[in-house]
Amino acid sequence: MLNSIEKCPASIIEKVQSPIFLMSPDLAAETGTHIGDGSLYVRRGGQHGSYRYDVTGHALEDQLYLFGTVIPAVFSAYGLDRPGFYINKALTWVSVRYQSKPVALFKHETLGFPTEGKQISQYL
Repeated sequence: MLNSIEKCPASIIEKVQSPIFLMSPDLAAETGTHIGDGSLYVRRGGQHGSYRYDVTGHALEDQLYLFGTVIPAVFSAYGLDRPGFYINKALTWVSVRYQSKPVALFKHETLGFPTEGKQISQYL
């Protein structure tokens, strides 16, 4: 298991390195969050496109995780600091939502995350 960027093979670093988002421990941690609790929505359409990244958790049990871990990790990795917050009508889940075309396209096109749902087995 790799525990630092210095031990990571150069070919892997070149594949995911982006001029916008540099490979870092913060990016790695946030990527793990996405695999576990994230969703990505990319709807291309010029000015009417929609680019969204959500992290969702249990409304009561995951508040500390979302506010104390996820939001700071997204800020450290991508510089996004003003998410939207959504709670469903039954008050069972809460979602931290980011609207960012550069982040959504980086996650989809560079990291290879699917949009509109995910199949965890492809990342294991």
